[in-house]
Amino acid sequence: MNNKVFQFLKIRYINQFGISKINNNNSSIRTHARITLIGYITVFILVIGYFLSLPISMQQEGFLNSVNSYVVGLLFWGITIWTCLSGVGDMIVGKDHDYIFTLPLKEFEAKTILVLYQYIIQEVLVLIVLFSVQISMMIIHQFPIINLLVILLVGICIPIISIILNSVVSILVNLFFATINLKFQFFKTLLIFSIIIFPLVISYLKSGIKNPKIGIINTSFFKWSLTRELGINQWLITIVLFGLTMLLLILFILFLTKKYEKILYLIGAAVVKSKEIKLHIQNQFISLFKDEFSRYLASFTYITNTILMPVLLIVVAALSFVPQFKMIDSVSLNNLGINVDISRAGVYYVLFVACISLTTTTSCGFSMEGNKIWIKRSLPISIAKMSISKICLNITLFLPGLIIAVLSCLFMMKLSGINTVILIVSLILDLIFISVLGLFFNLKFPNYEWNNEMEVVKQSLSTIITAFVSMLLISLTLIIIVFLDIKYLVVPIIVESLLILIFARLLARKRYL
Repeated sequence: MNNKVFQFLKIRYINQFGISKINNNNSSIRTHARITLIGYITVFILVIGYFLSLPISMQQEGFLNSVNSYVVGLLFWGITIWTCLSGVGDMIVGKDHDYIFTLPLKEFEAKTILVLYQYIIQEVLVLIVLFSVQISMMIIHQFPIINLLVILLVGICIPIISIILNSVVSILVNLFFATINLKFQFFKTLLIFSIIIFPLVISYLKSGIKNPKIGIINTSFFKWSLTRELGINQWLITIVLFGLTMLLLILFILFLTKKYEKILYLIGAAVVKSKEIKLHIQNQFISLFKDEFSRYLASFTYITNTILMPVLLIVVAALSFVPQFKMIDSVSLNNLGINVDISRAGVYYVLFVACISLTTTTSCGFSMEGNKIWIKRSLPISIAKMSISKICLNITLFLPGLIIAVLSCLFMMKLSGINTVILIVSLILDLIFISVLGLFFNLKFPNYEWNNEMEVVKQSLSTIITAFVSMLLISLTLIIIVFLDIKYLVVPIIVESLLILIFARLLARKRYL
């Protein structure tokens, strides 16, 4: 690797984290960059704080010997899902593909530099987390320092295995769809994500979520406790794992460089075929909705970062019809001297609200238009009509799960008639409220100048604010269900109804983008 590779990586990291925009002449861009950077730092501090305290909490739970098994599993699945949601195409091909091949880099370097870029970020995070945990472990329980070498070797392997797994699954699924000549991006994305998280889902179906850590521990490829000296067999297995991972990495890089053009065709380049143009008059709303839905289905990043909760809502709502599958029977807060019992109906309802609230497409609906927003600006279409089409997209995604959840409230919750009505009305209003709220904040803080869709879908100010409000909504629902009574959900129902009317009125008054 020559110095030019590191220069490119440095520039890309500076742009990725918004550091290059901190001193931008445009005040809105400068403010957004600073808020984004503060967000990254805050999340990083919270994550490190969680992992530093993890050994103490797991010791209290009686799982001290499984700390590293849990951390390795959590890191692996976190990075794997992160890579999947970001899109393998963006990791291998990238938005700046053409620019990279104009740089004074060797062909091998140009083809692999984005994978290296992704690996470095993940590796740094993995090692920081792993060694933070070891610091806490050393305070609680002394262990042989040589065991840190095992952590280092395993830490090096985690991002490599994750990257290769995502790449292989993505390439095979894209190859399958190309073979049968199907071009449904939505189903392709759903299949890739389903295959990748399948082992994790099976693990949780077996263990339940009463203790979420068990599901992660059962899928972890690191099963040993480092609180004592490791045996020769454990060292041998670690070295073999490291060696096999390095071998897989070499084979993956060789495959990537040899078959780069074919991979580019499969996951990196959209082939646009000429079509016969037919002009016909169509209902304005239908045209806007179809345009919105087409934009959604055309973006891997858009789908992967917003489809999880609608699918999870379907799964959770369907599981509520299985009496034998008890998600949580009770929650005990022994440290506070409080014992809290949450009914089965209450647990499922809070999960329904969480699924509906945590993700909304509307918080990035207008920003996803990008620099093509001038097309909408030039059309004689009101912002209200555009807004309705974007809200309908979000409601459409959640509609199957919402229907099952409503049926669950009617037939499985076994509540009084008035409480059942309150639950159903609250669910529907939660979905409408978070959709309207996300759209309002997106119009308040739009971002049409972006280079990567992830900047809009996950990193935009409107998405961050909407997510924060969603967390408040979920917390309020949980408090009412646990400490009060279902009838008190009438209060957020009234507040949400008023806010929906206020936001709708403000959106209707807005005349420009």
